[in-house]
Amino acid sequence: MNYPLTEIEKDVQVEDIQLYLEESDLRDVCEVHGVGWLIELCKRTGGSKVDIPCLKTLLRPARDRYVRRRIQEGNHPESIRREINISKSALRKIMVSPL
Repeated sequence: MNYPLTEIEKDVQVEDIQLYLEESDLRDVCEVHGVGWLIELCKRTGGSKVDIPCLKTLLRPARDRYVRRRIQEGNHPESIRREINISKSALRKIMVSPL
């Protein structure tokens, strides 16, 4: 859900928040998505710390389902491991963990 920007919010420039962005990881995100995105985030989180997981962590459940599905389809676990570039120990964990 997008909140409508006020006139003051619409006037915020990257230069206005440059000092803050230099000290945070939001600089790249703001450059890609614009200042409006940062204002939206500030409205939603209210200045609290937000932990954003790395993509690998976010994708892990889907990756594990993919591996299990491919094994059930008859594919060899080692070929799947090489295909998605995971370690042997990660593959073993996926294979022995409960669904």
